[in-house]
Amino acid sequence: MMNTATKRNTLYRLTAVAAALLVALSACTHEVGLFASLEQEIPVDEDRGFPTNGSIHALVFHEDGSTGRYFAGGSSLWVRTAEDASEANLQNWSRISPPTSASRQTLDSMALVDGEIYAVYDGNVYARPADGETAAGGWTRIDGDGDALVAADVLRVFAVEVDGVGETFVVSATRPDETVGSRLLNSDGTEVDGLGAADNRGTIYAVENFDGNIYVLTTAQLFRGGDTNLLTGMTAVTVPGSTSSTFRDMQVRGNDDELWIAGKGRLYVGSGDLTVSTNWTRTDETTPEDSSTAVQFTSIGFLTIGSTEYVLAGTMSNGLFEGEADEFQSITPEGSGRVLIGRSGNYLTTQIAGRAVARIVVDQNGSARGLAGPLVFLGAPGRGLWRGQPENGDFIWRRE
Repeated sequence: MMNTATKRNTLYRLTAVAAALLVALSACTHEVGLFASLEQEIPVDEDRGFPTNGSIHALVFHEDGSTGRYFAGGSSLWVRTAEDASEANLQNWSRISPPTSASRQTLDSMALVDGEIYAVYDGNVYARPADGETAAGGWTRIDGDGDALVAADVLRVFAVEVDGVGETFVVSATRPDETVGSRLLNSDGTEVDGLGAADNRGTIYAVENFDGNIYVLTTAQLFRGGDTNLLTGMTAVTVPGSTSSTFRDMQVRGNDDELWIAGKGRLYVGSGDLTVSTNWTRTDETTPEDSSTAVQFTSIGFLTIGSTEYVLAGTMSNGLFEGEADEFQSITPEGSGRVLIGRSGNYLTTQIAGRAVARIVVDQNGSARGLAGPLVFLGAPGRGLWRGQPENGDFIWRRE
């Protein structure tokens, strides 16, 4: 657990000041720190079949023995193999046909649940094997008891691990009375108590199992429920200092070590019993240099390079932030901590620098697929799907 009295909890964005330094340093006859590799001519667009102007709301990795597949969810569902991720052997993306029975064939949500892809089309939940073919015939509609899910107008599907039961799913759905916000339903279609219309808490963004309890994150509130076959009795949990925050993502770090939440201007970190206020800490409020408005964090991802674990945080319009997950020490733009989005590599020259990043997914096992380290995938709204990986001591980003 981080001690706020001894650790600086600040993520720093690569700034225009840093970019100006590039001009001053370009006349040097030797490579200089942060900007050395920006002179490299690195191809950014690889044209691997994914729409360059697409948007991603979900990306999952399914591993089956020595093989694997990446699934990306935007307006359509896409897949590519992951047996060998080295640059010479990367495969192209293929579009998976939507269910023929869906009258509106735009993908609204997607999750990997116990070896199957669960997807939401036209308010209904469909499933297909993650190792199946790409033809439309592989889909099965999930109806719930008494067709409860069919009647629910489902918005999003979430995978959740239930202790003693295994991986299952829950969904968010519109309210029958069309009030603001969404409700949470179990896989059989029963509504989860405690997230009723009276709470008026808006969109459900994430569902996680942490420390033997199921946590549900909505726009302005964190809820906790018991870990049973079906979720019941959700109660609100106070995240200290978040009264004016807008939540967007929630991720478990490590083996139930910490629960991280992306908010307005801050990341919130809890450990142990999250109903105890002293078990929470948060980063200092982060604002761009040219604005007094705090950045909106949208997504969180963790990856380990060598012996150091890093956290990446996406934002609504300010690109990526980076820090060491254990320390959150202060990092200046030219500091040694800029491993993934500065110092070396080509991040500053891409269309994700200073732009929206909606989703971060890390495949830590890149070394098993012919790489020098982990793979990082970023979903950039309107700018496609990006892949970052270590190459020759640098961290290089390319658009799929």
